[in-house]
Amino acid sequence: MAPFSPLLFFCNWVGPACNEVIISEVVPRGSTSVAFSLDRLFEGFFGSLGTLVVGVVADMQGYSYPKRVDVSSVPLAIRSKNAAILGDAMVATCLTCWSISFVIFFFIRKVYPQDRDRIIMTPEPQVNARYAVAAHTRGRFSHDDL
Repeated sequence: MAPFSPLLFFCNWVGPACNEVIISEVVPRGSTSVAFSLDRLFEGFFGSLGTLVVGVVADMQGYSYPKRVDVSSVPLAIRSKNAAILGDAMVATCLTCWSISFVIFFFIRKVYPQDRDRIIMTPEPQVNARYAVAAHTRGRFSHDDL
C-alpha cells in the first residue's frame, strides 16, 4: 500500500484540476451552472455504485460469507482470504474506472484546445441594461445575466 500512497493524494484532483477547468472554459456562460450540476450528478451517481461493483467482483472471486455473526469467531484463514479478495476487488474496480477515465481524458485533450479557442472567439451576447436592472430589483439577478 505504501507505494500507492502518493497516488491516493492526487486522485482527488480530477474534479478541481480537470473537470471544473474544462467546464468553466468550454461551456458557454449561460450554461455553466447546468454543466456543473450535471457533472456533480453523474460523478456522484457513478461513484456511489463503486461499493456495489466491488461487492459483485468480490463475489465472483469467491468471497465467503460466514454464518456466524461475531467476526472474532470466524477463523483467521477465512478472514485473511476475504480481506485479500476485497482488496483485489477494490484494486480491479479502481483500475478499471481510472483506465476508462484515462481514455476519455486522452480524447478530451485532443478536442479541448479547439473547443476552448472557439468559445474564446465567440462574441459575448449584449445584455439589455433595462432587463438587468429589472431582474436585479426582483432578486433574480445572477452573474450569468451580464
